[in-house]
Amino acid sequence: MTLRPEDRDPSADPAVDFYRFANGGWIDANPIPPGFGSWGSFEELLTRNELVLRDQLERAAESPTDELERKLGDFWASGMDTDAIEAAGIAPVEPLLDALTSTTTHEEWLAHLPVVARHGIGLLLAAGVTVDHEDSSRYLLWLVPAGFGLPDRESYLADSEAAVSLRDAYVEHVAAQLRNAGL
Repeated sequence: MTLRPEDRDPSADPAVDFYRFANGGWIDANPIPPGFGSWGSFEELLTRNELVLRDQLERAAESPTDELERKLGDFWASGMDTDAIEAAGIAPVEPLLDALTSTTTHEEWLAHLPVVARHGIGLLLAAGVTVDHEDSSRYLLWLVPAGFGLPDRESYLADSEAAVSLRDAYVEHVAAQLRNAGL
């Protein structure tokens, strides 16, 4: 590893903030893009792949070359048809909302979570399947806390102006979505 003087921040006092002193120049030259809680090679690869997939799906929607491309293009176009989505309102998810809001106990509400998850809506927990690292002939179910919407824990707790502004906008967004859903 090559130590480069421009990666340091000589304005930081190493006795107070050695991390900033040693890495501040690099941190300033490599900011985390807006909308991300972290940024590295995996996020960069994911973002590039999403752009490639979007380009391919848009092409399939405009001029498919076979039946599979037509189906993929139609599916893409239906998800991008915001006029139709807005016109449908909450009708597509209304049965799920009705089921959740009609429950009277925690047990009934929890019983609805698998049904909601089958429709791609993560509440409380997200599930995934992966190969068992100790026995590759088995698969493991992973249950993890579902994200709440902000990038990371600090977004909920930090006192910085940016974090407070983000939280305020998030609260406004959630309130608008609840109003849209009639709740």
